[in-house]
Amino acid sequence: MDKCLLCLETDLEFELNIKVDSIQWEEFNIECIIGKHLWPINNIESYKWMCHICWKELLNFHKFYTRLENAHAGLLKVNSENVKLETSHNESPLLTEQAEQIFSKTKEINKEPLFEDRLETDILMNPSMPTYQN
Repeated sequence: MDKCLLCLETDLEFELNIKVDSIQWEEFNIECIIGKHLWPINNIESYKWMCHICWKELLNFHKFYTRLENAHAGLLKVNSENVKLETSHNESPLLTEQAEQIFSKTKEINKEPLFEDRLETDILMNPSMPTYQN
């Protein structure tokens, strides 16, 4: 018994349905659209057509999805261009020199011993601390 490959209905107007082996099926790339939004069609041989109702719903969803996909892709492109623009504006020679100065000062600070380390050394070198006797 023939059924729509999506809704599995059998009693729909057959002349409006899209046959799996039709030119429309190929032109609209229906198998790819089904695979993108629903599930991969592994066993398409067992189905011969998709009803016009399912195709209309799927096509409308595909248009909606594509519109959102393009909007978000455009937003990502704008955001990445803004980041590149900010980066290029921030890479002025003055800022680069300041960054190098900060980095060299940090290196100098890292070479100096910590106060706690010097204190411990002093205690070990001068162990003569007063002792209390009762």
